[in-house]
Amino acid sequence: MNKTLKEIRSMEEIEVPRHEHPVRPFTRFLCGCCGAHCTDHERIYGGYRCNEPGCDKAFHKECAEALPEIINSFHPEHPLKLILDYSCPNACSLCQHKFGIGYSCSLCDFHIDLKCVRIPPPTENSCLHEHPLKLSHGEPSDSLEYDICGDCKTNPPPVCVVSSTTHEHQLHLVPRRMDFTCNACGTLGDRSPYFCLQCNFMIHRECIDLPRVININRHDHRISYTRRLGHGESPWKCGVCRKKVDGFYGAYASSKVPSFVVHARCATREDVWDNVELEGMPEEEVIAPFEVVDDTTIRHFSHDHNLHINKDGQILHENIVCEACVFQIGSEYFYSCKNCDFILHEKCANLPRKKRHVCSNQPLTLETVSRAATCSLCDKQV
Repeated sequence: MNKTLKEIRSMEEIEVPRHEHPVRPFTRFLCGCCGAHCTDHERIYGGYRCNEPGCDKAFHKECAEALPEIINSFHPEHPLKLILDYSCPNACSLCQHKFGIGYSCSLCDFHIDLKCVRIPPPTENSCLHEHPLKLSHGEPSDSLEYDICGDCKTNPPPVCVVSSTTHEHQLHLVPRRMDFTCNACGTLGDRSPYFCLQCNFMIHRECIDLPRVININRHDHRISYTRRLGHGESPWKCGVCRKKVDGFYGAYASSKVPSFVVHARCATREDVWDNVELEGMPEEEVIAPFEVVDDTTIRHFSHDHNLHINKDGQILHENIVCEACVFQIGSEYFYSCKNCDFILHEKCANLPRKKRHVCSNQPLTLETVSRAATCSLCDKQV
């Protein structure tokens, strides 16, 4: 029996100790702190990420899949057991940093954090170069013409990756300084791109496996990543930064509003995207603000009585204001209640129950205000 995409994704999810949500694998390159507190605060090359709204935790693959017991080359005499203890951190015997999650020997005083446990044995060659490498202190020696930073030595980026979102072929790391334009986002890069051997395609590490379907706080509909926009009837303009979008490169577009497009980098900014991948997830149900009773009558969620439409162009007394926007009722259509003084502009009655706004990555919910409240943007009382 064929499994749905959602079932396949749920099978890939795993549980991580001390994290409340399941996490799913990803192949993006993220900068930041691993959710396992492994003391490696620089990069996560692939791994697992939480997909719950409002939770942006990401984990190294090795940290999320940490085995309960291992044998390590820096302490081969005894097996090391996984420990999870934030309240009484140990000091790593290699780097001396304190950690809450790592491995300890129950027979002697040896501890190692999850970053150092990934360090290859001292004599092991790096996968990025054909000769043995040594640590460089100060200026490199005449005999060593290839240098690699400590972070890339202990946590090397993969030599080959596959990303079905951004490119159809396998991508290979080019570990050197070079200027290039990323085909996935259209911006410049200056070092270590991934390159397709079959076609002239280069990509930033950070753009590999961009999310396929997302919500952003500048648009009410989902947007999807496309590898090349092509040419529109008029020049594309980014819905976030308002600058030109080159159709030759990848970007995000809305299927509901064909003219709405966003640069790949703009769409995935922390202040724009809620960090949730929506591919395989059902669309949110749209909740109407009112029920239609008949052609002239509605029952709005904010009021207990039926409201009736007025289209006569009647201008009411200036003291009578709309219950939603608190502006005067002019010559526009409005709804009013026959049982009390409740009144709404027609456009206010049609406001959606949920709305995305630049001020928040999570959708805002339209509610009635029963107590004094202050607007977070203008500081005026609501």
